[in-house]
Amino acid sequence: MRRKSIGCAILIVLSSLVPGCALPTFRNYDTSVLSDQQAATVRNHVWLGGCAGCVQRISTPDATIVYSKEREGRVAEFRLVPGTYAVRYAYSHPSYCHGQTYGVADRTDTLDLESGHVYQIRLEPNGWIARCGAVRRSLSNPRLWIEDETTNRVVAGDKAVRGRP
Repeated sequence: MRRKSIGCAILIVLSSLVPGCALPTFRNYDTSVLSDQQAATVRNHVWLGGCAGCVQRISTPDATIVYSKEREGRVAEFRLVPGTYAVRYAYSHPSYCHGQTYGVADRTDTLDLESGHVYQIRLEPNGWIARCGAVRRSLSNPRLWIEDETTNRVVAGDKAVRGRP
């Protein structure tokens, strides 16, 4: 019996270490009217270069807020009625060196989300180590973009890797 409880405890600890585990899916429609296969999916998790928790807000063209991270909390996936949305996504791990701030990216892009398509928020941190006065710091010049995984196209953002400034 003790061995079973230890195994369960280990499983619980390991599952809590994986980012994005057990986070809810956000839907802005009634599932009895629209199926998940007809929705547009936006993924907000870390797998394969994703950007866990980066989506801050999703709104309609008339500025009606559909999702707010402050209001609804962190979400791993969004299933939305197809249409046009403004998506605000951000990454923030600030470091300071010689009066400049590094490690921050904040974008708002307007997208036409299509039925059945899967969109992934992507992150390239572009990090390096630099001497900042007498100390060495880890700095980054992050890039954010959104890819349509269904068509393998970048639909918004800045995928170009530029490295350090």
